[in-house]
Amino acid sequence: MLPLALRPVRRVLPTLLSSVLALAAAAGCSDDSSEGTPDPASDCWISVALSGGYQASLAADDSFACGIPFGGDSGVWMIFLPAEGDIAQLQVVIDDVTEGETGTFPAGTTLMFRDERQWATAQGDCTVQVDEHSFQRVDDNTNEYLMVGSGSCSAPAEAIAPAAGDPITIGPFEFRFPPRWFR
Repeated sequence: MLPLALRPVRRVLPTLLSSVLALAAAAGCSDDSSEGTPDPASDCWISVALSGGYQASLAADDSFACGIPFGGDSGVWMIFLPAEGDIAQLQVVIDDVTEGETGTFPAGTTLMFRDERQWATAQGDCTVQVDEHSFQRVDDNTNEYLMVGSGSCSAPAEAIAPAAGDPITIGPFEFRFPPRWFR
């Protein structure tokens, strides 16, 4: 479940992030590799299989954009925006990671569909292993990083009212994500 402070934002977030996705695609941020393998320079993808109440796979060679909220002292909110399909976004929230830190962290996930239905795990129902969290460059008031790792969830995502339906199992996943930290 989203923290209380973010709950009002979730109503406008799908629209806002859809706009970000369109702008990112227009800027050429999606992978259009003809071999069907991910572009090594791509810093935004997640690879995961979903089962149970909804079955689908997101793959590293799919086209993604990322919503990149700026980080404070700790926590990364990874927002993956698939270019196609029913899924509007898959969020992975790691509350305890700090700038440049690697290791194993508790996390939670939220799965949002284009029709605004949502399923979520509780924070801590998932575990993320951050293998790389490397500095890339300074941009305006932020330090840009690249985070690479994997994760798994011990409990399925449950429907968030008013959505209804069977739980969705989020399988083991791998990701690349470009978090930004305030300087």
